[in-house]
Amino acid sequence: MTEIKNEKFSELKMLIVDDSKTLGMIIKDILMTLGFNRENIEQVGNAYDALNILESQKFDLMSSNLWMPSSLNGLELLEKIRAHKNQDIKDLPFILITGETSEKFVSMAFEKGANSYLTKPFNIENFKDELEKIFCPQEEEEKEVEEEKTDTSPIRENSKPITLGQEPDPQLKGMKLLIVDDSATNVTILRNTLKNQGYELMEAPSGEIAIKMLFGALPDLILLDVTMAGIDGYETCRRIKSDESTKNIPVIFISSMNETENIIRGFDAGGSDYISKPFRVEEVVSRVKSQLQLRKTVKDKEILIEEILDSKEKKDLLIKELLILKEQLESASKTDALTELPNRRGLNENLDNEKLRFERNKKAFSIVLCDIDFFKKINDEFGHDAGDFVLAEVAKVIKTVARKQDIVGRWGAQEFLALLPETEGEGGIKLAEKLQGKIENHKFQFNQQSISITMSFGVTEYNSDEKDIDSCISKVDSLLHKAKEAGRNMVVS
Repeated sequence: MTEIKNEKFSELKMLIVDDSKTLGMIIKDILMTLGFNRENIEQVGNAYDALNILESQKFDLMSSNLWMPSSLNGLELLEKIRAHKNQDIKDLPFILITGETSEKFVSMAFEKGANSYLTKPFNIENFKDELEKIFCPQEEEEKEVEEEKTDTSPIRENSKPITLGQEPDPQLKGMKLLIVDDSATNVTILRNTLKNQGYELMEAPSGEIAIKMLFGALPDLILLDVTMAGIDGYETCRRIKSDESTKNIPVIFISSMNETENIIRGFDAGGSDYISKPFRVEEVVSRVKSQLQLRKTVKDKEILIEEILDSKEKKDLLIKELLILKEQLESASKTDALTELPNRRGLNENLDNEKLRFERNKKAFSIVLCDIDFFKKINDEFGHDAGDFVLAEVAKVIKTVARKQDIVGRWGAQEFLALLPETEGEGGIKLAEKLQGKIENHKFQFNQQSISITMSFGVTEYNSDEKDIDSCISKVDSLLHKAKEAGRNMVVS
C-alpha cells in the first residue's frame, strides 16, 4: 500500500462546512491521517458561519456538504465564494462533498467553480487523490504515469467486494437508489449496506428535498423513512405516487414504527414493501434486489416497446407481455417471498373483500392470528437460516390444515393470519385448536437438528357488532397477546 501521509499537507489550513458533527469528525480524522494538523482544521455548521469566519481567518482549502437545513446549500455557498471581492477567498480551493451522484449536480458544481466533487461514501484514498490533484498536480501526473507503466495486466486489480455473502447482480449495476432519511446515522448504515452492490446511491435529508430531486434524476427505487421533520414518509410517498412521472417508482419504507396500523398506512400510501427496524442487512439487500429486478424487467419491456412502435404486430404482442408483467409485479408486491403466502398487503385486500361480502349476505367470518412462540430463541440457538426454514415449514403445515376456501398469509415477522370466509367463531376456534396440535407434534428437522415449535392463537369473529376491519384486527391481536401472557401454546377467543 502506498504511503498515506503527504508532508505538504502539514501546513495547510482547512475549513469544513457541514451541519453534521459526526461527518465533520470523520473528515477531520481522515485529514489528520493524511498529514493535517488538528489545530489547522475548523468546522462550522452552516454557510453563513462559513462566510463570516472567512472574513477573519485565512484558509488554504474548504469543503462543504451539498444539503444543509436552514442555510444556503453547498452550490449557493460556492457561488458566493467565487463572487467574493476578496481575491484570497474568491480563489479558495473548494471541495463539494455529497451523496448526490447525478450528472446534473456534478455538472452544476464544476460550472460554478468547484475544484472537486467527492461523493459519499468516500475513504482516505479518495480524499488523498482529490487533495493531491489540487495541491500536488505534478506528483499526481507522475503517479498516474508510473501506474500505467507498472500495470501490465489486461484488467486492473479492482475486484468487487461481496456484501454479506450476496454477489452483486451485474444486470442491476448502475441502477439508482434514493435514500430519504433525516438521520445521518441511518443513512450511513444503509449506504454501507448497499454500497458494494454496484448501485448509484443518492440521499435526501427530508421528504421535500427528495421530491425536488426526483425531477432532476429519477431513481429506480426509493428507501423512505417514516418519521422526518417536515412532511413525513407517508405524505412523501403519496405525493410521489400522485405524479404521473414518478408514480411507478417502487418505495420501500424502513422504519422503527412497526405497529400494525403503521404498516397498513405505508401500503395505503403506495409503498411496495415495509422493513421494520432494527433490520437485518441481508433482508435489506435481498428486498432491494428483488424490487430492482422487477423494476428493470418492466423498464426493459417498456424501452423495447418504444423501439418497435413501427411494427403493429410486435407492438401488440409486447404490450400484452407488459400487461402480464405488470400483473406479476402487482402479485409479487402482495406475496411474501419466503413462504410464498400472501403478505400483509395481500391479506388486507382479502380482508376488505370479505367485509364487502359480509355487507351483502350478512354471513359472519372468522380471523385466526397466530404467532410462533420464542421465535427469537430459534434464531439465537440455530441461526437465521434455521429461522427462515421454520417459517417456511410452518406455512406449509398451516396450508395442510386450512380448508380450500380459507386464505392464509404471513402477517408479520413470525405471525400468520388465517381468514375463514362465512365461518362463525366456533369454526375458527376448531381450526386453531387443530393447527395448535399439528404444529406441536410436527417434526421440524433442519441440518439434522430437531427443533420443537409451539404457537399461540387469537380467534375472533367479524359480525354486525364490529365497526370495521381495523378494530377486528386489534381485537384478535389483543387475544393473541392474552394467549402469550397466559403461558403460550394455547387458543384464546
